[in-house]
Amino acid sequence: MSLRTDFILTSEGTTITLFSGTQITFGFTEGAGDASILRECLEHRGVIAPGIPVFHLIQEHTNRIHRSDSVPPDTVGDGFLLDSPGTLGIIRTADCTPLFFWETIHGNAGLLHVGWKGLSLGIVENLLATLESGNGSSRNVHFYLGPAIEGDCYPVGEEILDHFPQDSPARAGFRHTPGGLLVLDVRDGITCILRNSGIPADQVTRSPICTFCDPRFPSFRRDGDGCGRILSFMVRHT
Repeated sequence: MSLRTDFILTSEGTTITLFSGTQITFGFTEGAGDASILRECLEHRGVIAPGIPVFHLIQEHTNRIHRSDSVPPDTVGDGFLLDSPGTLGIIRTADCTPLFFWETIHGNAGLLHVGWKGLSLGIVENLLATLESGNGSSRNVHFYLGPAIEGDCYPVGEEILDHFPQDSPARAGFRHTPGGLLVLDVRDGITCILRNSGIPADQVTRSPICTFCDPRFPSFRRDGDGCGRILSFMVRHT
């Protein structure tokens, strides 16, 4: 499925990047997004109908994935599948990876919040298992890895590696720098899991944006608690 890229400038001066197709629209805010402004802009552009449901989670770096029709908003979890067309689903990130996914045959679509804890707990593997247990196949799913911190900018303690089993494909996200620092690129770990699961390379796309390096984006590692959050969103149309 081909996607059209578009940009919206909000009343607060924040840019929203949109990727649109016949079945889905997804994207992210450039700065610290406001959900009400995001919704207003998407309504104005005709992406969503006025008054549609908004689904969001209490994100706690878990491996929990919910179906939007099965739990109320503000349920603890870090991933969702949109059951009903027309629902706007949102997650918040500031260095972690927003992992967008959509399946072109049966219309499955949703979004994950993936940091190192969720990666170590198997949230990506949980998503693939969920997709396989439904009416689709994970091999028909497309993935977009949104803005996140790059490995070169994300040194971690050696103890973090101990949270990942020796045979975990996610370990591909770790490497030691020439200076001996251990760094982690979560998006590399996600990509390795997807490829090991049989997802074709041309169905996995990675944003070039590093949130730490690009001052347009909130970064917890760079700015601390007060950095705000990127709003990543997914809308299923069919």
